[in-house]
Formats: sequence, C-alpha cells, structure tokens
Amino acid sequence: MPSSVEKAIHIVLIVGFLGADWLFFHDLFKPGETTSPAQMFVGLLSLLVFITSATAIARPRPGRAR
Repeated sequence: MPSSVEKAIHIVLIVGFLGADWLFFHDLFKPGETTSPAQMFVGLLSLLVFITSATAIARPRPGRAR
C-alpha cells in the first residue's frame, strides 16, 4: 500500500475514534451522567487505535530517505 494512502487511513481512524469518544464522553462530567460498559469498551478501543495509528504514522519507512 502506498505510504500516503496508509497515512490517510491512520489519520481517518484517529479522527473518527476521537469523534466517537467526544460523542460518548463530552457530557460525562455533568451531574447524574453515567458511562455504560459499551462506552467504556469504545474508549479502550480508541486508545489502542490512537496508539497504533500514531506510531504507524511516526515510524520511518525502510528504504526511503527522509
């Protein structure tokens, strides 16, 4: 896969999961709001996606000059 396509996919994943997290957790600090187990699972998945995508974007490609 070309580097630019792979980078674009990782950026879309990061932005998408950050958007989902914002929708789930933006009102978490309001009195009486609770978080369901499904919302917590999405939060954990988004952390994994963010970490793996950020490292994939940041790592140098072998055989290419920077």
